[in-house]
This record gives sequence, structure tokens and C-alpha cells, in this order.
Amino acid sequence: MEIGTRQSFVSDPSDAVKNLKRQDARIIVGLFYDETATRVFCEVFKNGLYGKRHVWFILGWYENDWYTKVSGINCTVQEMLKAVEGHFTTEALMINRNMTQRGIAGITPEEFVNKMEANLGKLSTVSGGQESPLAYDAIWALALALDKVQTKLESQGDSLENFNYQRVDIMKEIYAAMNSTSFIGVSGNVTFSQAGDRIALTMVEQMINGTYRTVALHDISAGKLDFTGHEKIIWPGQ
Repeated sequence: MEIGTRQSFVSDPSDAVKNLKRQDARIIVGLFYDETATRVFCEVFKNGLYGKRHVWFILGWYENDWYTKVSGINCTVQEMLKAVEGHFTTEALMINRNMTQRGIAGITPEEFVNKMEANLGKLSTVSGGQESPLAYDAIWALALALDKVQTKLESQGDSLENFNYQRVDIMKEIYAAMNSTSFIGVSGNVTFSQAGDRIALTMVEQMINGTYRTVALHDISAGKLDFTGHEKIIWPGQ
């Protein structure tokens, strides 16, 4: 695979999108926040950089209706809908697929969502709401790791209270404890790689008629892209 061109911009994506068109880019990966995405895809519409000749991949943690927020751009919702049709997103699976599995906190993913939505409203409409299971499990991971380190330090007559940025020994203990942490949380199985990254399933979604549909799951630990039991990919013009 060869990268044909890279484009960047600060606030106005018009020149960057025009350059992509000039380079005849067909498979395009976009890395930007949702507010920027509306400006980008407005330019995508104006330049005809969508449809059956183009495939867009963008981040998957935007709100589901991000493309409808057209205030401040020179495109209508209907024009935006044409530009975003068929694009793909990738993101870590935010919540355990087994909604009734009780995890380390003693609650199920279903109970977690119900409690959150009782206080905040529907998570899909709250900024950061869909990522809340990951945040919740991250706090648990940190708590478990620190508890493990504290137990070990106490057996040596030491304590986390003695930590400072010169205590490399304690830092290494915290790092090792995080790497070895493993539990079932509301977001699923929580483990970390040697680099400290969360090992999680990656969900691949495609937007069809303004709605995101899951088309595949990527299991990084197994090196497998699984299309079984998911929606069929629809190519524009098919």
C-alpha cells in the first residue's frame, strides 16, 4: 500500500480537499474532530469527492448526527448527507457485547447504561457519553493497579505515599501492575499491551442513509477481521 499524498490544515480545509481532488485520491483517511469534520465534508460535497469512486475512513467516536450540525458552514443537511453516504469509521468497542455479563464492579453493562442515562439522558446524544464505559473501566484499571502496588510496597515497608518523580522503582512497579491488570468491565475484557495500549475489539461501521451500521469487528489480538453476523457493506452505486 502506498500513501499518495498527505494534507493538513489549521481551520479551513478547502485547499486540502482541493489538493486531494487534484491528486485523484480515491481512498482517504481523515483524522480530525467532529466540528472540523463538518467543514471537511462540506468541502467534499462542493468538490464531488464522494460517491462510488471514493472511500472515506474517519474516526468513529463522533456523535451519530454530527453531520447535521451545519451552523457556520455553507452546506445544507441534505448536501452533507450526500457527502457522508457510505463512509466508514473505526473505533474501539465501547461496551461489552454481552450486556448482561456482570463485571468487576458488580454491575452489568445494561445496568451501567441505565444509571448513566437516568442522570445524563441518552448517551448517544451526550458529548463523550458513548465513551463513558471506557472511562469507567480506566478508573477501575488504575485503582486495581495502584492497590496491587501498594500491597507490594507495604510488604517491603514502603508506601505509595512516598512516591515522587525520583522514585523510578515505584514508577516501574506501577507500569508493571498496569500491564498485568486484567478484568471484565462494562466495556468488555480489559487488558493492556506491553506498550500500555488497551487491547480491545475495534468496531468498523458504515453510514447508510444517515445511520451507522456495524459491518465488522477487528480482533487485534487474533489478527482477525470478522464480518460474521454484521450488516453487509453497501458500496455506493451498487
